[in-house]
Amino acid sequence: MRILLLSLYYPPLNTIAALRIKAFEKYLTEFGFTVDVITRYYDSEQQKGQSMFLGNQSAKDFKEDYFKINNVIYTNFDENNEKLDFSNKLPAIVKGLYNYLNIDVFHYGWIKYALNAFDNELSHNKYDFVIASYGPPVSMLLANKLFKKYKIPFLIDFRDSYINEKDVSFHLTMKQKVLNAMLKRSSGLIFSTEGMKDYFLLKTSQNLQRIPSCIVYNGVEELSQNGDIEEKKITEFWKIHSKHDLILLHAGTLYPGQNVSFFINSTSKFNTENNKNVGIIFLGLSENRMNEIEPLPFIHFLPKSNYSTSLFLQKEADALILPIWNGRYTGFSGKTQEYLYSGNFIITSPNPQNDLKLFLDISPNVRISNDYDSFSKFLDDIISGNCTKLQLNNKEKLYRFFWVKRLAEFLRKLKTNE
Repeated sequence: MRILLLSLYYPPLNTIAALRIKAFEKYLTEFGFTVDVITRYYDSEQQKGQSMFLGNQSAKDFKEDYFKINNVIYTNFDENNEKLDFSNKLPAIVKGLYNYLNIDVFHYGWIKYALNAFDNELSHNKYDFVIASYGPPVSMLLANKLFKKYKIPFLIDFRDSYINEKDVSFHLTMKQKVLNAMLKRSSGLIFSTEGMKDYFLLKTSQNLQRIPSCIVYNGVEELSQNGDIEEKKITEFWKIHSKHDLILLHAGTLYPGQNVSFFINSTSKFNTENNKNVGIIFLGLSENRMNEIEPLPFIHFLPKSNYSTSLFLQKEADALILPIWNGRYTGFSGKTQEYLYSGNFIITSPNPQNDLKLFLDISPNVRISNDYDSFSKFLDDIISGNCTKLQLNNKEKLYRFFWVKRLAEFLRKLKTNE
């Protein structure tokens, strides 16, 4: 079977989305598939990941339409495109309607380059399926265009939900109509969590609910050696650690709605009441989120690291903090499985979602903080040495290999049932 992956995010970009698609490419190939990828090029500054919106920005040093390295095509991208330019000239209420109907004006500048690259380099291949990684919506739009022109069946990989909790009334109706139009020809759906699938089924039409689906969690890449660990960041970590009784670590992105204030306020109170100096390190936080956190003496920031360094620091911290989304359909952040894989203590903020609690059962080292008192007691236990790290249960469910194997089985079944 031959598969084409479509994603705006792919290595050398070092994001959860990029690593997810790389895992699809790597392991589907190992399972006997032939896999090609169309993505976009990012310059060195973009690869540093200082903005959550880097997918909207053109690379400054790339003038070609695309280039191909083995089975991967890296294309150009126009942050200013004709649809976005036209949208910006419209009155607000008309602008919103126009943007919905055109699916994704913010990333539309990728379409022409991706289609041109496919026409020139890949159109002679016979693909069994296209897998388009959402978000942003432009990937679904591109999959539809390839289907209309070349009749290639496509699947959508939902890393996030197209409809969110804030969508009501007009917004909800429009999103449901747009999603229905984009998915009505889809051969299958992939979800990154159980909660994602449940929420999709709750918000979509009966026709879309009947589309075959599978769940493919992000998973972790098991590392056999640590040759690419960034020693300067490790040194800085231990320098910060030496100034504190205990270090709590948060790795990766913080999203709106995640209850990080629980950890900041609780740590501040714990330090004051117990005359302690517990510190929090945020690893790889984007600049806009750093600016939202109050500058307190026990809070520190380390720049974004490579994959190996992040995994190493997650093991070396005294405990990891996992902020829960308030009222969200799923509690999974991109780092959840990495946290579990570390074998370290994990402290959650209150009220984790059901699909997250089931996954947290893999580790007996997880502590769900229902309030400040339970948080405080756990810190006391760590400092006094009254708690011990225990072995994980069902550790295989943390690996990318495990989940992409599920995807391979799903694809073969879809092909058989065509």
